[in-house]
Order: sequence, then structure tokens, then C-alpha cells
Amino acid sequence: MTENTKPKDDFLKIADIEADWPISAPTIWRQLKAGKFPQPVRVGRKCYWRRADVEAYFTPGARAA
Repeated sequence: MTENTKPKDDFLKIADIEADWPISAPTIWRQLKAGKFPQPVRVGRKCYWRRADVEAYFTPGARAA
């Protein structure tokens, strides 16, 4: 595995999502509440998202508008 590739099953914090994709934390929470953003995996009080779920969300045509 090279440095630029990441495994499909790794987990992201909300700050990682904001840094890698054009979306803000408040928009993530709004979309989550509306049932449009992937559900997080909760570990204690923290939330993490599966990289594959987030990538699928941002893939054109992969979700209903």
C-alpha cells in the first residue's frame, strides 16, 4: 500500500471529512438529521464515519438528490 492510498474500511472524524470534501460540520449534521448523510459509528460519545460510506455519498449518481 502506498502512502496516498487509504484502506476502504478506515474511519473518519468529522474534521477529516471537512478537510477532504466540500462540506462543513453543520451541513453534515443537517444532512444526517434529514436522513441523507451516512450514519456514523458511535464509539462512546464520539462519532466516526466509514470512509467507503462518505466516498459513496460524494460519488455522482450514487445517491438520490
